[in-house]
Amino acid sequence: MRHKKNHRKFFTFLSAGALLLLVPGCSDPGTAGVTKSVIQEITPASPNGINVGWSVYTLENDFFKRMDKSLKEDAGSLGITLLTHNQNNDPEEMLRGCKSLIAQDIDALVVSPCYPGYMEEIVDLSHEKNIPIVIVDIGDGGSDKDALIVSDCTAGGETVAEYALSLLKDNPDHTKEMAVLKCESSAVYAKRRGDALISKVTDAGYKISAVEYANSDEDLAYTKTKKMILYHPDITALFAENDPMALGASRALKEAGKKDVLVFGFDGSQQAVNAIVEGDMSGTMLQDSEKMGRLGLETALQLLNEEVPAFDEPENKVIYTGGYLIGKDGEMVHKNK
Repeated sequence: MRHKKNHRKFFTFLSAGALLLLVPGCSDPGTAGVTKSVIQEITPASPNGINVGWSVYTLENDFFKRMDKSLKEDAGSLGITLLTHNQNNDPEEMLRGCKSLIAQDIDALVVSPCYPGYMEEIVDLSHEKNIPIVIVDIGDGGSDKDALIVSDCTAGGETVAEYALSLLKDNPDHTKEMAVLKCESSAVYAKRRGDALISKVTDAGYKISAVEYANSDEDLAYTKTKKMILYHPDITALFAENDPMALGASRALKEAGKKDVLVFGFDGSQQAVNAIVEGDMSGTMLQDSEKMGRLGLETALQLLNEEVPAFDEPENKVIYTGGYLIGKDGEMVHKNK
């Protein structure tokens, strides 16, 4: 890892009240393609200052809004210069923006990728410049990243399945048919939660009658759910690999008058919690995206200091964060890790 500055010494000189100024993104040839989406956050100058690039999946999703907020707050309190980029859930924008951040002489890069398939190229470009790179959530695309921070999706999927089965036990009239809405095929960790859930409910004697890819899009999930209930009208529960898709599904089911179908999501967004309280959803697994954001920055700084992060899977450079199952009435009914 490169050390342009004495980063350890840097942290002993930070003042508590860092001022944040928002200015338009750079527009020189080295930053072409992100003039509208990159915001530079400038903190008081330090002789040992650190520049960190941060590329976020989207700011239209509450989950990523919380992640973005926590990372920015910590950067501000530490006096770190943060260059941020919003991918807007666009793979080409993600690749373009990350390349531009790398070109801006950053010390470390943190990415929450909308398309993990591009991460191998982004990681290679970062390492060519000796820039450590931390991936937060979604997946690493098989890249040789320096760290991946993600919730334990297998445990989360199993927890949601167990809760659903406990609710269905109380209703002897339900059918044995279920449906699943999946994220993008490249979202490896979302797939893990879906696979774990499917395994658990099928072991309990249920049938997955329909599986559709809605690619984390609420409106597409709405359309796909309308199609599913047309061909599979006896579905008793629907699982979505994230909350936006669960919200789209609940809207379609509500319009169709199918209020008895249980709907479960994953992320713990405020919109999903509200839907649970209103009776439109049955549960969601809250991933601690704020903790993910903080850990993303913390891990990047550890790597800059040539420290070894506390990996849960050292061979894969993975750090797991916990989660909370939110069930009936919007109350926490289970905690993982």
